[in-house]
Amino acid sequence: MNAQTGFWFPSMKIVEIVVALKEWGLHVSEDQIQRPTADVVQAIYVLFLQQITGITPESLQEPVNRAVAVIGEHPELYTASLNLNLVLHHTQRLGHAARVQDLTMRDLVSPEPERTRNIMSAIINFVKFVEERGGFLRKLRDQSTSALEERERMQHKVAELKQKIAEIKKQRQADEPRCLALRKDNDQIGINILAIQNAKAQVSREVDARKKDKSELSRQRENLMREIEHVTTSINTTRSRIVQSPDRIKKHISEMGLMAQDERMIIAAAEAKSRELKIKLDALNVFEQDMKKLIDDLRMIQSEHIHVENIQHKLATFRDELDRKFILREQLLGRSDRAKRQMRNAEDKLQRAQQHAEDRRGKSEDEIARLKKDYEEMSEERRENDKQVEETKQEAAELERKMQDHLRKNEAELNELLNEYWGLRHQTEVYMETLANKLGMDLA
Repeated sequence: MNAQTGFWFPSMKIVEIVVALKEWGLHVSEDQIQRPTADVVQAIYVLFLQQITGITPESLQEPVNRAVAVIGEHPELYTASLNLNLVLHHTQRLGHAARVQDLTMRDLVSPEPERTRNIMSAIINFVKFVEERGGFLRKLRDQSTSALEERERMQHKVAELKQKIAEIKKQRQADEPRCLALRKDNDQIGINILAIQNAKAQVSREVDARKKDKSELSRQRENLMREIEHVTTSINTTRSRIVQSPDRIKKHISEMGLMAQDERMIIAAAEAKSRELKIKLDALNVFEQDMKKLIDDLRMIQSEHIHVENIQHKLATFRDELDRKFILREQLLGRSDRAKRQMRNAEDKLQRAQQHAEDRRGKSEDEIARLKKDYEEMSEERRENDKQVEETKQEAAELERKMQDHLRKNEAELNELLNEYWGLRHQTEVYMETLANKLGMDLA
């Protein structure tokens, strides 16, 4: 058990450590583990790194060579120390993962036998666990890599969206004065259009009235012309005759001349009005062209306004999508924290159960050793005192019975502890499967 962190791991025997290292391709003797040296320990730790992280001695040498290449004078003096520091750095990371928090340079250059055995036990147990859960850990590593890549993509996308939003805001701020001016112009144009429409309606009514007057005057002119022709015909007819009353005829002719002059004045006034109406019609046509241009400008302004509204709608959509992504990210982080807390609680329960079983097993072994010692003492007394053979046999039988009862009792307690341990392990596996199902992982 690690005294600093309170994390429990089984302490391995030297033979078990040698067998484990041999399985991984490193042949060491029990004497090298009992009396470790710096070279042996460093080679073992490099082997551990290669098993867990895939870091080889060649890959450790590459950064050392790059660092030494920068040094100008006597680079060989720094090679060993840099290599050792690099091995220490990666070994400390591995030790933290195996719950060995106090691994120092002294463990590499001046290792202590018992401490070295404890550190190797912790790391070997961790390596065995990683090998046992290799597929699951690889899937977790792949999922973590994909999650990090997705996170980077989302951060890049969020940055792009923020940049687009900033550009849209900047463009909107830059276009705001123009929009205000266009709105004012639009309002003024609307007012002008209403006024022009009213004026156009008034002019149209006046034109219609003038057209009616013109048609009426034309009709009167035609009547006058027919009447003048008729009068002229009558005059010509009367001239050919003898006139009995010339004064009356002259008077009648003068009256007819006055009437013709009045009719000419009326016709001239009608023609003047017709010319004025033509001028007004030309002005109305020019005004109609201006109205068409204003309507086209108004349509363009409306299209620009619709475009601005579409941009604002897209901006609001981007903001909503960004808020949803932030909420989803917070939910995933919360789920991850809850899962980690539940996993730590399960590991703590399992550690306490294992520690309790180890303590009970140690007490049972101590009790069995004490009973064996008592039995041996009684046997020695039996050999020395032949007179008390029968009594000694009875006492030995009694001790044997007690020992058997105690052994049965201890075996029952150990069976209960093992049942509890397997129950806790089953609960842990069920929890991990449930967690993996919720996270979309596969433990197979």
